[in-house]
Amino acid sequence: MDDKDKLALVDDLFMAETLASRGEGVDPAEVDAAAKRVRANIAAAKVALGKRRMAEAKAGLRGARGRLTVVSSNPGRGAGELKQLRVSDAALDRKLTMAARHQGADAEADEAGIEEDLADLKDWEEREGDR
Repeated sequence: MDDKDKLALVDDLFMAETLASRGEGVDPAEVDAAAKRVRANIAAAKVALGKRRMAEAKAGLRGARGRLTVVSSNPGRGAGELKQLRVSDAALDRKLTMAARHQGADAEADEAGIEEDLADLKDWEEREGDR
């Protein structure tokens, strides 16, 4: 049952209670006015709930941002490690060379990306080692 169905049930309940409490001679305009007030109150409650949820979400986001750690990497550091890995592992060297040949005309951009990834990996390993 969605919110629209629930609101319709509240409306029906309100109408039934109003009609039962007043007996004969109920003014339909009064019933309509009362129903409009109930709908307005429900709509205001939804807005208030939405604002509260938004405030909680923003507070959570501020808290999460306060816990973020920015780590700068040194891409140049990865260049030496890449060369060392390529010398020590012939299979890796063949795979990297093959990837560079198949990737397109700019093999240097691919190598720079690999160096950056290696530097990031090294930074990650150092941070994990500190824990």
